[in-house]
Amino acid sequence: MFKRFIPTLLLMAFLLPQQHVYAEENNIYYNKDYQYTITFPSDWYIFSTEMEQSLSPDVRENSPAMFTKEDGSSQMYIRHLSSNNNKFSLYTNLINYVEKTPKEKQKLNKVLDPISIELGRTIKSYNIDELNETVELQMIQMSSAFGEIHTTIFWKEFKGTLIELEFYHFENNEELFQEATTINNSFTISPSALSSNIKEGKMDFLNNKLLSNVGKDDTFFTKVVDVVEKPAVWMSGLGVILLLIIFRIIYKLI
Repeated sequence: MFKRFIPTLLLMAFLLPQQHVYAEENNIYYNKDYQYTITFPSDWYIFSTEMEQSLSPDVRENSPAMFTKEDGSSQMYIRHLSSNNNKFSLYTNLINYVEKTPKEKQKLNKVLDPISIELGRTIKSYNIDELNETVELQMIQMSSAFGEIHTTIFWKEFKGTLIELEFYHFENNEELFQEATTINNSFTISPSALSSNIKEGKMDFLNNKLLSNVGKDDTFFTKVVDVVEKPAVWMSGLGVILLLIIFRIIYKLI
């Protein structure tokens, strides 16, 4: 009698470890407000409270969760953007233009250039899926703090909200770009209540690469704007102009 159950017991002993490994290898983030899941590789972690508090309020704004690779080479930020957000408008304009304009007549610079200006980055490549109304942007920017930074942005509209997945790559590595695409493709609508099992990271994982320190492109134009915006500079400029006006008046009187 007992011998009949030996194959069954062996099968159960084989399957149970497999299920355990599967759960450990899949780091799942579940957003209960919008009911979707995103699956991350095993070396990705969600920001701890300490890590979140190291960021400026404007970076944390509209972001329900942030993630990082253990080696600090990439970070990812989820953002839920409402219809009055500039990015939502740029996304809508881009999708509408592609859907309504025949391909032979499309001049995508009309809708891509405003995105580049708004984000302060150069667009290297893009992929627009008209059917699913999703956008992928490969971009690059220069940061005085970290040098050249590559970013991958994914936009999709869901429940009247623009879901943005923004990846910051601190290395120019094609594998990191492909990994970002894989993570984005794991986005799944999950109506049933689930729980996240992705582990919290540590401050050391960030390698002092805080997004709060990543500015827009350090181009000549932006540097000039930064200087001009300083009160001492434009007050001095107004003083010089005023002196020139006074001298001109005196010259005419003489």
